[in-house]
Amino acid sequence: MGGGDERKRADFERRETDRETARSGSIGPTKANHGHVCMNIYWPVYQNLENVLEELTYSIHIDDNQLGVYSSKITDLILRAATEIEALAKELYRANGGAKADAKFDYDCLDHLNKLWILDKKKVILSALNCHQTSRVLLPFVMSEPRTADKKGRKTYPWNNAYQNLKHDRANSLSFGSLGYAFSIMAALFVLNVYYKSDTFKLGKDATGVTFQRGIGSRFFSSELYVIPGYDAESNAFVHSEIEEAIYYLVQTDETRKAWRQFAERIHAEQSRRTIVHAKWIEYVRTHNLADYKGANIAYDALGQDEYISLVKASIAAVGRPPIDGEHEARINKGSPPPLPKK
Repeated sequence: MGGGDERKRADFERRETDRETARSGSIGPTKANHGHVCMNIYWPVYQNLENVLEELTYSIHIDDNQLGVYSSKITDLILRAATEIEALAKELYRANGGAKADAKFDYDCLDHLNKLWILDKKKVILSALNCHQTSRVLLPFVMSEPRTADKKGRKTYPWNNAYQNLKHDRANSLSFGSLGYAFSIMAALFVLNVYYKSDTFKLGKDATGVTFQRGIGSRFFSSELYVIPGYDAESNAFVHSEIEEAIYYLVQTDETRKAWRQFAERIHAEQSRRTIVHAKWIEYVRTHNLADYKGANIAYDALGQDEYISLVKASIAAVGRPPIDGEHEARINKGSPPPLPKK
């Protein structure tokens, strides 16, 4: 390629970077930098790598039969993506409590992040319309491939095995520069970029997540969204194990949860006020030692089912309308929603 063509390519990549930066709004506060306002230098690069992957989808019909296709262009994509993963993994490691000075990105750093965020269970959905693979769910942080020439038979991430072979023995490892490994490593890079950005998305009254853009800016991948199924009397979230598979979860905002907790407290106070003056309660207290009670609901047992239900309904009616028009948001999944702080 001549010098003029090289300059044209460089100018094109700079224009694409500027365009994607403007589109993504990549300047802003990031959790990875302790909340300081800075430029996100990783997301525009990731989007440019997606451009390369997109070009490949127009050159090759992407289906299961083509995932073993390899080329120097795919190799270049894998190596560039690996460089980004290494930088992101180390930065996220340091920003989230990692203290080892000579930490290796693929073991020390990613092991640490996996313990924090359970990355090995995070599902990435292949959502690009121009890709026709049978398997649409990727688990890029599962160590499922034996390390090449490892006498102990230890495993690593498939994309990392490809990267190490291409980096250290490219002439004998050309087949590692394949489409299958390219999708694997780009899915891993997508996840780390999303965690680096750590954006929270305000969804207003949307309690089911239909307005959440699961691609989070990607043209190839999307996230699972776990919807919190309910809350206890303190407005703390109930969760199931499926939450570990999702990169994002949908939860009521803290303000809404506080409003519900205050509503529940008012009902409880009104219910207590009505209970202690109820004739059946007064009689129960006169004839029983409350310290000996071993049941689950003393007011229910003292008043009886019908009287208790009637009292609860009257208490709710007296308190007034519940805060049903609550606000919701999609949060990055770094563990179950923390409990609301006490007063």
